[in-house]
Formats: sequence, structure tokens, C-alpha cells
Amino acid sequence: MGVPSEFFRKHLRKSEQMVTLKCSDRLWQVKLKSYKPRDTAVLSTGWSLFARETGLRARDVCVFELTDRDNIVFEVSIFSSDGQSIFSSAEVICID
Repeated sequence: MGVPSEFFRKHLRKSEQMVTLKCSDRLWQVKLKSYKPRDTAVLSTGWSLFARETGLRARDVCVFELTDRDNIVFEVSIFSSDGQSIFSSAEVICID
């Protein structure tokens, strides 16, 4: 899973570190790595377990919110391709 390199450079200190993904009151430890030659960052070790246990599918949308900069914790909300909330830690309000 790719991570925007600008976000990585601005908010994270190490080229490789464990981060916490929080989704629906559950926690997963996932390795976040950056690669300088391509200026990219990815979620690696632990991502497949997170995806499997949350039922993540192709075309689902994940929204990551950095809620703890010191311990690097992301609140993750997952939406199906039709916009239905699958897992969300926050209340979602739609305004037409």
C-alpha cells in the first residue's frame, strides 16, 4: 500500500518504523518504509493481515487520519466503492 511521499517526509522521522492502524476499536502494527531512489513510502509487513482481518477488497477506499504524532497512530476508515461505510471510527456526515 503506497503512502504519499510528501506526507511521509513532513510527518514521519525514520525511513523505516512501525506504526499503529486503529480501525473499529482494533489495533494493527504495520511497518512503514520509505525508499529514497523512487521517493516513495509503503505500508509493508502487517498490511496484509490488516487487509485480511478488515475484509478490505479491491476498489474499497481507506481514509487515514494521523491522530497521534508521537506514537504514529492512524485512525482508519474503510468505505466500499459505492460509498458505504464498512469500518469507521468516526461519525461521517454527508451534506448535499
